Amino acid sequence: MNLSTRALRNGKSIPTVGFGCAFGNWTGGDVMQGFLPEQAWRSLTLALEVGFRHFDGAHCYSTERQIGDVLGRAMAEGRLQRQDVFVTTKLAHPAAPPHVAISHRLTWDWNKVPEIQQRVLDDFDVSKEKLGIGYVDLLLMHWPGTFANQDRGFARREIVGVAPQFADPMLILDAGSDAVARGGRDVEFIGDFLLQRNVD
Repeated sequence: MNLSTRALRNGKSIPTVGFGCAFGNWTGGDVMQGFLPEQAWRSLTLALEVGFRHFDGAHCYSTERQIGDVLGRAMAEGRLQRQDVFVTTKLAHPAAPPHVAISHRLTWDWNKVPEIQQRVLDDFDVSKEKLGIGYVDLLLMHWPGTFANQDRGFARREIVGVAPQFADPMLILDAGSDAVARGGRDVEFIGDFLLQRNVD
């Protein structure tokens, strides 16, 4: 598989196609829904073998350890170096509704997080420890707001309100994220951009 890349402002290249790492059951109306991280082992191994080099994970998916282990095995065998892959992870997923089995330790109730910046750094430490690959190429805000909120403007307001705390360039750089740290000033632009558009 020969996947194209695009250059980011910080000089890194991001593969245009990434392999999503949210494995789970989202269709069973009569059964508990939720992530199934055990599906990650074989899927990630095959994805790496066929040529994927961008892996898109998240703190709440419970698959960061599998991502790190699969990549780590390939590095240990000499088939891969850290700079050969682009790893994205995400923080700040809202608390899940009762029929979705996601640990409350992996999600946020935005109304009950007293120090958002500290929660970002703490969760990011956990993500990096699970991944075990030294640094993250791209750190994203996963999903501002709550499942129950039907206000279409809520997410836009949350992004603009949280972005300065979420992506302080020096804090995230020190914490071990490359792309967000150097592109941190763009977060304010993205928030303003979203506010100026009609996003459904």
